[in-house]
Amino acid sequence: MQLSIAISLGRAGIAAALARARSRLAARLSAALGAAFWSCMPVRLAASLARLPWRIGREAARDRARARTWRENQRKLLGVAPRQGYAALVRRRLVLESAMYHTESGLVGMLEACAAELAMARENMVAQGFTPVFAPLHVCSDALAVAVISLVPPRRTHTISIYAAGHYGADEAAAFARRDAVMIQHHPDEPAAARRAMLREMRANHANLAIFPDILPQFTEAHLGRAMRTHPVTLFGRPARLHGGAGELARLVGGRLIPFYVFWEGGRLAIRVFPPCVDGNDVARCLEQALREHGDQWLLWHFPSLFYFNDGGQ
Repeated sequence: MQLSIAISLGRAGIAAALARARSRLAARLSAALGAAFWSCMPVRLAASLARLPWRIGREAARDRARARTWRENQRKLLGVAPRQGYAALVRRRLVLESAMYHTESGLVGMLEACAAELAMARENMVAQGFTPVFAPLHVCSDALAVAVISLVPPRRTHTISIYAAGHYGADEAAAFARRDAVMIQHHPDEPAAARRAMLREMRANHANLAIFPDILPQFTEAHLGRAMRTHPVTLFGRPARLHGGAGELARLVGGRLIPFYVFWEGGRLAIRVFPPCVDGNDVARCLEQALREHGDQWLLWHFPSLFYFNDGGQ
């Protein structure tokens, strides 16, 4: 009996070790293939190929299902049909993020140019005696937006994420390290001590902070299992609710919010930096302007509730 148990445990251990080895081998092979691909593929050409329907199976079916809500919400709120399809937007995001992870030279140059504009906004705010809190919007790619912040001095960035620790995995960590940047991820439920240490760094201007103010209540509640704190605002002339965390953190560090978004246009990544914001109402105005300017690149139209427009939630 004991021998059979030992044999079973031994087999299980061997199987687990083999699975880990296969996983490591697959990761190394994927990294090597990705590096080889991006060494000879310009990001502009790769992004243009996002028009081709290369996502298949469940991923393609999910894109089609989300596209209906994505298209209808834009039509109702903006009064215009989107200039591109949801599936093409997703494919281009994946292409650009892959290029970022493998430090494709063309995209790296674009990221650095965007970071230079953002750094000017940061310097101006620090000169006025305020701590800058970056408030990127979910346009084009949230990963690219965080990458831009990571290139802004002092190249040490805290980001608030509802995902579990480690969501930014090996690819992301390697990409940040290659740019001599440090990214520290925080979860809303983390211990207070970690949050206090982050706030001390922020007040001393020894680090940057990124928090997305346009995250949807429906999305956050699905991941955290509870409703998030929101702030009542007006969007497009209608009552709405925005995530209150960005404004709260800005107040805690005696700072101001710097909303911005990155977008892909004319074969290049560009950035739109808004004037500093004091509260949620200011952020709502920036968000509305962003959606009017490049709403077809906003990534969250496929959520039915939007900012509680459609379900009457509080």
